Amino acid sequence: MFNSPQKLLLPDESHRTSGITLQVNWNNAVSGSRFIKMKLGNKEVVVRRDQLEAILFMIGDEESQRNFVMRGATLKKTKKVATKLFLTATNHIKKGDTIVVNYYKEVPQSDEEVWRPKSKTLVI
Repeated sequence: MFNSPQKLLLPDESHRTSGITLQVNWNNAVSGSRFIKMKLGNKEVVVRRDQLEAILFMIGDEESQRNFVMRGATLKKTKKVATKLFLTATNHIKKGDTIVVNYYKEVPQSDEEVWRPKSKTLVI
């Protein structure tokens, strides 16, 4: 991201106008590239950066949309580990009743070999 004033000219492919001029950081009030000033001839509009990003996302193909969404995201591979917990009740339920609960945990693949349930039976 630029913090200094920047200007870009997008040429008109139909050659009817000189093109669209885009400006960011044109004064201190709009620094940080939060707003983009677009000028076509003598018409001028100011849009927020997130609005322009939405337009770019809308016109992008599947690959560019995936790249747009994934920028700043990290991929962490995990594995779902399933185990059954057998709970033995000591009160409030008939003593000796066993309750079986399916337990799922997502474990990073690098830690997969480290994580093991200590016990399959818990007393509550």
